[in-house]
Amino acid sequence: MAQNAFELADYTKTETIIRELLKMKPGYDYWIAKGLILQTKVLLQKKDLFQAENTIKSVIDHYPVKDDGIQQEAGELYNEIMQLKTQPKTLTNPSEPTVIELDEKTGK
Repeated sequence: MAQNAFELADYTKTETIIRELLKMKPGYDYWIAKGLILQTKVLLQKKDLFQAENTIKSVIDHYPVKDDGIQQEAGELYNEIMQLKTQPKTLTNPSEPTVIELDEKTGK
């Protein structure tokens, strides 16, 4: 259900479903990890790189199974986040110079 909501760009519903999943404390680490991976994707859509990095890092650090694809998927997502974080920032209109006006009386 969360994946469907994500694909429809309904990020609020996606996050709600993921929270409900995590509250149920499913007995399978796999589903917790899948929920956190999807939560990371929502955070990327919201441009919240800090929270996205922390969420996916928790999957990488704590998911116990190494050969079911979760670690690989989490690692790829982590690499994507790191690339986004290291991209140079661009100005909205680089052709115009930045002007900072100061109050002559206060110097601010």
